[in-house]
Amino acid sequence: MPTLEKLPNLRSLSLGFNSYIGNEMVCSSGPSSISGGGGGGGYGGCDSGGFPKLKSLALVNIQNLEQWRVKQGAMPCLFHLDIFNCKKLKGIPDGLRFITTLRELEITRVSEALRDKVREGGEDFDKVKHMPSIEIH
Repeated sequence: MPTLEKLPNLRSLSLGFNSYIGNEMVCSSGPSSISGGGGGGGYGGCDSGGFPKLKSLALVNIQNLEQWRVKQGAMPCLFHLDIFNCKKLKGIPDGLRFITTLRELEITRVSEALRDKVREGGEDFDKVKHMPSIEIH
């Protein structure tokens, strides 16, 4: 993740089966160390934090992932997030509440406990309630 989040022009990322084997994943808030991405590139100043221009992220079949942390300032342009078949994931990252560009969240084939946390009234609902489209399957 530390390498991927520094790619200045990465707009879409899908992490699939066996692409991440750890049980904890962190998306940092530090500015990219790669120069040349300044000015927002037409994306409203989306050059700060890790994954500076990422618009779409899919976590698919990440079998061991239990905890995902997103630091404030990470993924400032994220629009769509898909979490599919991450059965051990225990919660939604607190940092998602700070990503004001995030409009679409799809959560499919996760634990019943996680689905309950994300639903209205659940423990993690405050982290996602700003998103206009939330689909939980």
